Amino acid sequence: MAIAGPAAAALASLKPDQVTFLQSLEKAELHAHLNGSIPIAVIQQLGKEYVNSPSSTRGDAIYATIERLIYSSAANHPWGTLRIFKHFSVKRRKRDWVSRCISPSTPEETLKLLSFQPDRLGHATFLNKEAMDTVIKNNICVEICLNSNLLSKTVTALESHHIRQYLKENHLIAICTDDILPFRTSLLAEYALLLAQPPLGLGLTQDEVKGIGEMSLRARFTMGSS
Repeated sequence: MAIAGPAAAALASLKPDQVTFLQSLEKAELHAHLNGSIPIAVIQQLGKEYVNSPSSTRGDAIYATIERLIYSSAANHPWGTLRIFKHFSVKRRKRDWVSRCISPSTPEETLKLLSFQPDRLGHATFLNKEAMDTVIKNNICVEICLNSNLLSKTVTALESHHIRQYLKENHLIAICTDDILPFRTSLLAEYALLLAQPPLGLGLTQDEVKGIGEMSLRARFTMGSS
């Protein structure tokens, strides 16, 4: 898959030794949707199991394959409770169910959500100052998907991205991909957006980028965590 968009430009601007540094960096992917990350060739290959069924069309076969993959993954990985909102998700440990809700429509609803004391937030793109202060005070990890945010236009540019506030506070964050296929990205390319010089990236030092990678490892949900 070819990398495209802002992440591609950032990655292309790096020197070979910088790319090698990012490749060797220890880091964890904490926010990737399975239905946006399965290569089309894999879906087609797995879907062949269902094609010969008299009651199934090829479309049914691919749908069933995706459904099987999603439920198998959810049943076997300790992702924790996931409440998904429009560019806002709340994750907690030690649960095995997934629920979906509409996006919070008021600042009060956002603060109510944060009162659940989540371990991680997905995107957290539209937080006001009070909500962001709550996130920082409670050391809630924020899963940052830079390329996704830029292409979805939930932020206008890297210069105005909320990651800058969290970096200023040395707050716990994790750099993630969101959906590698529709956004044509990879975890390597997302980290390139940290290391590349402005305006293509944030221009962080290698030590700063290494620290962000270590943050993502600390924020993982692991078996037996509570």
